[in-house]
Amino acid sequence: MIKSIFLSISALLFFQISLAQTQLKLPALVSDNMVLQQSTEISIWGWAEVNNTVKILPSWTQVPVSVKVNNSGKWKASLNTPVAGGPYTIALSSSNESIVLKNVMIGEVWLASGQSNMEMPIKGYRSEPINGNNELILNSKNSNIRMFTVARNSSKDPQEDCDGSWKISSPENTLDFSAVGYVFAQKLNRALNVPIGIIHSGDILVYNIGFERGKLNDLIEVFPEYSIELRGIVNRLKDLMIPFQQKWYYTPEMKGSYSIKYVLPALVPELSYNDLEIKEGGTASNTFLSMVNGSFEGDVEDT
Repeated sequence: MIKSIFLSISALLFFQISLAQTQLKLPALVSDNMVLQQSTEISIWGWAEVNNTVKILPSWTQVPVSVKVNNSGKWKASLNTPVAGGPYTIALSSSNESIVLKNVMIGEVWLASGQSNMEMPIKGYRSEPINGNNELILNSKNSNIRMFTVARNSSKDPQEDCDGSWKISSPENTLDFSAVGYVFAQKLNRALNVPIGIIHSGDILVYNIGFERGKLNDLIEVFPEYSIELRGIVNRLKDLMIPFQQKWYYTPEMKGSYSIKYVLPALVPELSYNDLEIKEGGTASNTFLSMVNGSFEGDVEDT
């Protein structure tokens, strides 16, 4: 009797696992109410039955895109988006399964990332109110601003999914969204008059993650009592250098280099290391150390 029950439970678990692996599924970021970047090639991905085919048909075109599911049950496809507009639908099908994404807008998509200043919600905190937030919240109804908050999650490996959902701007939805992120999206929407998708992530953006991670690990050795907090920071680091290092973006002004000294003035000509009194990292580190230990002889504020 016990053996029969055990076999029945095992069979049920196997069926559930097999079913989960064959279900057509999308990540949270690819869902109803999302905003896609206009006039470009975007990626859409998900999971389905191994070696099956996923067919994707956006309503802005009559030409479907088909992609093969690999041996791990994963698939990824590219879609060409039109100019800003919407709402659209995206129909996906595989075998006898189908998903229809509704109320999809095409416009500008931005990532709002940072630490506590970026994370602070429009409603503020109990002892830290935001001036003018009540008026901002009351007047926040706007179907052309869509917000997505990536839930905090620490991992040493890149993730294919996250917790979160796209929310349309309204007094009910803006309360808990990043204040800086929302105001930025609002200003963009007013200036460009196109749908805006704003994604708030608790990531910390750095340039040259290897250096930043190394210094944080040094701090963990010196201050082990803060190891949990410091490791939490390490897990949230995202490297802005990668797109330039991999040459996903390149301009001749970068002179074949992905150093921030060349990338920054190439992207923002008015910002350059040439006008700085301290022009390289070693001198900057030593100067900061002298300021901390009191041996610096120059003007601290000017420097």
